[in-house]
Amino acid sequence: MVIDDSAAVRRAVEAVLAGAGYGVETASSTAPLQAALEGEAPVDLLILDLWMPGQGGLEFLRQMRRSWKDLPVLIISGGGTDMSLEHATALAEIRGAHGVLIKPFANSELLSAVREAMGG
Repeated sequence: MVIDDSAAVRRAVEAVLAGAGYGVETASSTAPLQAALEGEAPVDLLILDLWMPGQGGLEFLRQMRRSWKDLPVLIISGGGTDMSLEHATALAEIRGAHGVLIKPFANSELLSAVREAMGG
């Protein structure tokens, strides 16, 4: 599942992953993920935008880890923020993410990060 407040980012990530044979669901907020995790729909990997309106990705990740400790998470963050890759990675690791990509990123970087996150 891809959660990002930007429709363009969601479409681009979905296209790359679908082209590589992954099934992809997208959302602009965390609500659909919460419903999927509480229901029967399997979620194998969460690709989560770090900075979103309302509840941000890191806060959601912290809360999510209470119930879903084993779900692999890949954080994506806008390169236009003041946050460096090292800082974003440290924050994400503290809250249980498996990796961080700074936008814009190459399709090959996304696919590599997805494979690594899903592989543990």
